[in-house]
Amino acid sequence: MFRHVASSLSTVYLTAGEQLTVTPLRRMRPVRTNVTDTIAWVHHKLIFASTALRDVVQEFNRYNARQLVIASPSLETFKIDGVFSSTNPNSLIAFLRQYPGIQVTDTGESVVISRQ
Repeated sequence: MFRHVASSLSTVYLTAGEQLTVTPLRRMRPVRTNVTDTIAWVHHKLIFASTALRDVVQEFNRYNARQLVIASPSLETFKIDGVFSSTNPNSLIAFLRQYPGIQVTDTGESVVISRQ
């Protein structure tokens, strides 16, 4: 068990599987978290559950020099479910190429995702 004492001298106790977000404007409350999903990045995995493509692209771009670019704004809200390697976007690229109406073009410097 971890004990955290905030500047207001309130004490919050956490148990296994809980997390706490501390901000100056919010009262602290522990919430249950999926520990496997939370620490997946340690194992170079990214886990998405009904996540908008814009958020998926942003997360992949944090880990890779070759950037993913969404060229069609209508694809920004396309929902993604899956587990992918954070250091190898090829699994996501192959996943996207399966969908009719989505085109993925590798320019060498970036990977462009657009509508066909």
